[in-house]
Amino acid sequence: MGISRRKPLSLRDTLKKPSSPKVSQNEDAGLDESDWRTQLGRGARQRVVNRILVTLKRHLPFSGEESLRELMKIAARFEAKNYAIAMSESDYRQRISLKMHQLDSRSQNEMP
Repeated sequence: MGISRRKPLSLRDTLKKPSSPKVSQNEDAGLDESDWRTQLGRGARQRVVNRILVTLKRHLPFSGEESLRELMKIAARFEAKNYAIAMSESDYRQRISLKMHQLDSRSQNEMP
C-alpha cells in the first residue's frame, strides 16, 4: 500500500462551496470521507486564522490597511500549511498552538 499524495488545499479551496450540486465539496477537493478535514467546518478554520492574526498583530509591527492585509495573508498561509500537513485535527491544533506559544515566549524573553 502506498502513501496517498494529495495536492495541499488552500484556505480558499477548502472554504469554497461545491461548484455543482451533484459533487460534494469533499469529492471536489479529493478528500476521503474518513479524513478528519471533512469534519472541520469553514467557521472553525476561519476562527483559527483570526486567532493567528491576533497573535501576529501583538508581535509584528503593522500600520495601515496594506500591512494588515499582509498579516492576514501570512495567517491564512500558515493555517493552510498546517491544515495540509496535519495528520489529525488535534495535530493541526497542536502545531498551531505550539507555534503561537513559541512566538509569545520569544517575545517575552526579549523584553528586559
